Amino acid sequence: QHLEAGYKRYYEILKNLQEGAKFYEGFRKPLNDFKDECFKFARNRKAAVDEQLDMLKLATTMSSVSVSPIPPNVTPGEWQPSMGIAFKDNTANQARPPAPGGAWTASHGLQFDKSEGR
Repeated sequence: QHLEAGYKRYYEILKNLQEGAKFYEGFRKPLNDFKDECFKFARNRKAAVDEQLDMLKLATTMSSVSVSPIPPNVTPGEWQPSMGIAFKDNTANQARPPAPGGAWTASHGLQFDKSEGR
């Protein structure tokens, strides 16, 4: 009686294993197809993102390069109001008297006392 019950249990397990193997074998193809579609989608999405980034970089580059056309009836070297006014610094060649009270002036440059702070 124990032998017969063991055989029935073995046969039931074997049948369940065969059914499970059949299920997973049939499930493998749709699952692999889905996986391939996911990879294809990811690859296409990455290509689209790369293309958009390239277009954005190109647009940024093109906008930073500003080509200003020469206005009509303008000769080179002629002053235009849009150029603003620039004054030449003629005082740089003249000797300056020392500033009162030891104040710093641009003509003296920067000098740091090496003994301070050490």
